[in-house]
Amino acid sequence: NEVSLPHLNVASLSVILIVSTFYESAFYYARWRESLVEQERLRRVPPGSQLEGLKIQVNPHFLFKSLNTLAYIIPEDPERGVRFVQELSRVYRYILEIRSYRLVPLQTELDFLDAYTFLLKERFGDKMHVEYHIPQEARQQQIIPLSLQMLFENAIKHNEISSAHPLTISLRVEDGTLYVRNTLRRKLQEQPSTGVGLQNIRNRYAFFTQQEVKIDETEDYFVVGLPLMPAQTAVNSRQ
Repeated sequence: NEVSLPHLNVASLSVILIVSTFYESAFYYARWRESLVEQERLRRVPPGSQLEGLKIQVNPHFLFKSLNTLAYIIPEDPERGVRFVQELSRVYRYILEIRSYRLVPLQTELDFLDAYTFLLKERFGDKMHVEYHIPQEARQQQIIPLSLQMLFENAIKHNEISSAHPLTISLRVEDGTLYVRNTLRRKLQEQPSTGVGLQNIRNRYAFFTQQEVKIDETEDYFVVGLPLMPAQTAVNSRQ
């Protein structure tokens, strides 16, 4: 039977995008390995130089699991597979582009988070929910890049995610602080936490403001409060 041209084009594009993703993944995986070697050194340098410490939090397992998800999507819905690869590319392009920035507007980080969340939703479906309660005026204030992604990754790493116990992550702004709250139901065999990611965020914030990163844990929720900084704080937001 003849294969229709549109279907062939979609399939071909999917293959090209997958190959491109593998090339990009090899680059980022190499950088991650290098970052592990330098982790102790990064802990001892001034906070303004610690963005690399945040970058290593973009767990390479996330990439591998995303590619596994893509492998299931393509046979069922090639066009959906193309969209998945596009969002995956957006995630890693952002990581590359903000390498020279110490602060970014909250809206910029939220745009990146949209792409990141899309990939997570394809993986977890209705077992995961994300809610934004962020007024427009707060979206131009400044935030540490990749801090939201790291908090999302921590929530996924440490909590059960199932139909019976879906993971809900909500973002809201109150009194100049962005609160990221996730439902708390720890995995029975939880992966150990190094605490490096949260400490790096704390150190980075200490470089720009006297306001502290707030951490609160209850029986049902884990909450992190990130101070939002006015745009003028980032006069020299590039490193």
